[in-house]
Amino acid sequence: MGGRIPGLGGIIEGVWRLKQEAMERKLRETVAGDLEPLKSGSERLRLDGLLTRPEVAAYLGMSVRQVQRMEVAGKLRRCPDLGATVRYRARDVLRLASAR
Repeated sequence: MGGRIPGLGGIIEGVWRLKQEAMERKLRETVAGDLEPLKSGSERLRLDGLLTRPEVAAYLGMSVRQVQRMEVAGKLRRCPDLGATVRYRARDVLRLASAR
């Protein structure tokens, strides 16, 4: 048998599935608990305004860290001349969402 334990693969797969479900549940709770970015973000999307990172993350259904990675990769540009405040143009977010 080569040192393998029968049925261990199924146990590991089950553990990973539980972790994934827990992460998805936490994401849903986070988004549900913070609907304000969704509401204000969707309004700004219609007006072609500026969106914050949490608003972009909520709209695209991803984490804030993933939005930061997209910025570093050059897929999403932040608005210039706002200093330390990070904002993104709604049209860029919509373009990105339609490309996905």
